[in-house]
Amino acid sequence: MGSLKKERLTSTSNTANSNTANMNKKQSCTNPGCFFCSMKEQNLSLRRAGIGSCFKEMPVKDSQEHVLVLSGLWNIAMTQPDDPEFPSLGIFDCMARLIQKGINDRSWLLRDENIYVPYYAAHVIGSYTMNKVEFAEKAVESGVGLIRILCYSKNGRKSIAESKEVINNICNLSRSSDDWQYMGIDCLLLLLKDQDTRYKVIEITTLFLVDLVELKSLGDRLNVGEAITKALLLDYKQIKLKVKKKNVLNVLQEMWNLKVERRRREKLMLSEEKAEERRVLVGLIKQQGNHMFWLGNIEEALVKYTEALAMCPLRLRKERMVLHSNRAQCHLLLRDPDAAISDSTRALCLSNPANSHSKSLWRRSQAYDMKGLAKESLMDCIMFINCCIRTETSKHLKIPYFAARMISKQTEATWLFAGAKSRASISQVDQAVQELDGDHDLQKYEEIMKIRMKKKGVDEFCSWSFFRSVNHNGRAARGKRGEQKKAGEAAKKAEKSGYCGHGKACGGYFRFWPSV
Repeated sequence: MGSLKKERLTSTSNTANSNTANMNKKQSCTNPGCFFCSMKEQNLSLRRAGIGSCFKEMPVKDSQEHVLVLSGLWNIAMTQPDDPEFPSLGIFDCMARLIQKGINDRSWLLRDENIYVPYYAAHVIGSYTMNKVEFAEKAVESGVGLIRILCYSKNGRKSIAESKEVINNICNLSRSSDDWQYMGIDCLLLLLKDQDTRYKVIEITTLFLVDLVELKSLGDRLNVGEAITKALLLDYKQIKLKVKKKNVLNVLQEMWNLKVERRRREKLMLSEEKAEERRVLVGLIKQQGNHMFWLGNIEEALVKYTEALAMCPLRLRKERMVLHSNRAQCHLLLRDPDAAISDSTRALCLSNPANSHSKSLWRRSQAYDMKGLAKESLMDCIMFINCCIRTETSKHLKIPYFAARMISKQTEATWLFAGAKSRASISQVDQAVQELDGDHDLQKYEEIMKIRMKKKGVDEFCSWSFFRSVNHNGRAARGKRGEQKKAGEAAKKAEKSGYCGHGKACGGYFRFWPSV
């Protein structure tokens, strides 16, 4: 009996101790929105609701627990980077807002241990976006949105304007096929409208935004080109005194003539009959340019297209789109990627809907490739394939070989570890070259050099026999008519097959000729 009483007393005391411990645990946390309490919640729906609420409230609350929470989130992100729970509950938006808070609120950043909050937040985003494409897509929205949010504040605009790398990236975004193109344009307009940052960025942004002044709509946004024009020409008379670069002043002068002087002149003087006469004359000049192009006189063709553009009324958007696209092709052959990007972008702005002219997309993709901008080239190439799919009437859809090559090349170039892979492959080739000795290994050396070029991502630039005669001035050597005819036939045959006359892939640089 005594032993039974002792056991009852022992069990009763243990139960009381456990109840007391549980009560202490419950009483120890007085924060109703505690992240750790939400993580311990057994009910799945309550747990998700609590965590989502924490992500929403964390950027607006001032708590010493933020550092502990973010440290824990970073550990979870590193150990479980493929878990979709936190990304679906808004962790990327939360981290972006915390980074923004660290930039704008210096007193908060220096309080307690908040200095570590932006550091942890950036690493949480990075850990989740390493493996999953869908996580990266969500993070991109938060990241680009963060830059735009920063542009709404004066301190944020000052910080962004001081970074040329950030400005260049935003400019490239504004002149691309990316879904967030409008955000890049919004950021640049906000920087240009602020007098404290306007003249810090105007010399860079003008060279990009000038190609977008004829953009009518972009998604749900209307009159985008007009907004860009007003922002750039806001104080046109004072710009000449503050801007020192001549190329920027020339671009602004060109924009003023196009959007102000020429529009006013055509509105007052150009009737429908005269506009029709101009259209016919422009068509004749364009045909002359096409003829010069087919003869290999690239520079003369460029002059003709420019002459036609100067004469073409602004209301004839389709004709001007074709002329800009043809000029872009000429610039490609003359190895001038910047001018090719500019003209192809203007053609895409004139297309209806915007960014839908397939030939201009492909030409700009090639120009970006020449400049080493793999991401922008990849986006344009994907959009080009989408246009091909929409216009394909046959049941058996075929993706052009040259476009597939470009996508393969740019996908590898934009891969996260592409740089490390390229360096490793080049070092291996160099080591193999050092081991070669004697003339009998010359053939092996040439094979290795081909491998090295391929590893670097440099496509073999092939041209047909006729275009090999094009010199640096863009003028073809005058051959016999028979040779020109054969070259033209070979070009047409290669254009259909996607291969040049030597049995090698041409890389697509001569795939599309001037539009009809």
